Amino acid sequence: MNAKTVKLSVLSWNVRGLGDASKCKVVRDLIQSLKLDIVCLQETKLRAVDERRARAFLPPNLSLFRCVDASGSRGGILTAWDPRAVLLHSFIARKHTLSLAFTSTTSDAAFTVTNVYAPSDHRDSLAFLLDLEEIAAQISGNWVIAGDFNLTRGASDNSSGAVDTRLADAFNDSIHKLGLIDIPLLDKLFTWSNHRDCPSLARLDRFFFNAEMSTAFPNSTLVSAPKPL
Repeated sequence: MNAKTVKLSVLSWNVRGLGDASKCKVVRDLIQSLKLDIVCLQETKLRAVDERRARAFLPPNLSLFRCVDASGSRGGILTAWDPRAVLLHSFIARKHTLSLAFTSTTSDAAFTVTNVYAPSDHRDSLAFLLDLEEIAAQISGNWVIAGDFNLTRGASDNSSGAVDTRLADAFNDSIHKLGLIDIPLLDKLFTWSNHRDCPSLARLDRFFFNAEMSTAFPNSTLVSAPKPL
């Protein structure tokens, strides 16, 4: 992202658990290689994160963080940032979202980043969308919403073409109601796989900007990170 002379690099990643030491090293090494300013992690599966534990999967430059604890072994959201790049002013933590209001350290650019890990149980999806709309009422100015929404917008978001039209319509209605712009992923169609021999693929992970953010950072692009070894 960039606004005038401000350039920021942001990563959103469903890490599918950070309880294993070798997995934490893989996550830390990839994040460090990308030289990021802000990282949004989903599905940490961590019920509590202190400084010592965070150092297992975050590189030294991402020295500050906020999180939403997992419920048992489910969920968990963490957003970390480089204090040389951005300063935190306030945050809102909910069950499925973590919203942090930042300003750039090199300009007066201000924006809120909402990290999303939506429920995988679709019986809770409509409640999640309503909660997202409630959060929007508390946020003004530039807004980024990134993460794993566990929802698709239509048949093209699934390799099989299957779609739950009721949920897709509800998701699209919320996007339109909030005036969000779906940032296109430039280098792939899908972001999730069931990792079977003949895998099912889907686009569950997204970056959205509101209109103000799109105007402030008009040259923003979204690409996938390299697959960890």
